[in-house]
Amino acid sequence: MLVNESVSSCPCIFSVCLWVSRNTVISRVILLLFPGKAVNVLLASQTSIHRTSPYLCRQVFSLFEKEVLPVLSSLPRGVIQNDCNDHNVIVSESGSQVHAIIDFGDMVHSCRVFDLAICLAYALLDTDASVVESSRKLCLGYCDTIPINGTERAILYTSVMARLCQSVVMSSYSYSKDPGNEYLLVTAEPGWRLLSTMLAMSDEDKKAINGQ
Repeated sequence: MLVNESVSSCPCIFSVCLWVSRNTVISRVILLLFPGKAVNVLLASQTSIHRTSPYLCRQVFSLFEKEVLPVLSSLPRGVIQNDCNDHNVIVSESGSQVHAIIDFGDMVHSCRVFDLAICLAYALLDTDASVVESSRKLCLGYCDTIPINGTERAILYTSVMARLCQSVVMSSYSYSKDPGNEYLLVTAEPGWRLLSTMLAMSDEDKKAINGQ
């Protein structure tokens, strides 16, 4: 959700935040420097997805550095909510209408397409429908209000995966510092599954995620 540009006079939105999508490289460093305890959390499951999780993240971080960072300065910018997940959306009792978005603690001035990427990353975590079809519908709804350009579309798929990596890496790291706080791992299991699914997508599905 893009916030009105007039809010950009607030100095806090320009501070460095690990959860800002352009700071995925910081998450890469954290992954490389994980203390042993965090690595054990990261690889706790015996599933093949978890055993290869550091490799999955490194793949995504490399893609982000290759595809997104070079065009970063050309992307439209604005003040974004930066954490549009299902815990921060108030809906009607029937679930058919959105009444409000809450929690602006992570609000920053950044590339506007990252807000859509973040929303997609969380919306697709537990979807029962096709990831591609769900993504298409959400993008159509977003673009009815805030159209995105060709450059933004081209990096959407990679930006969604980058947010997933940030979420699973940072939550695992935070859990290593606060063991027992299960809330910190709420997106971990579905996050790894979705990440693995998206990395295995065909070029056609990747383009569909981008709305191309």
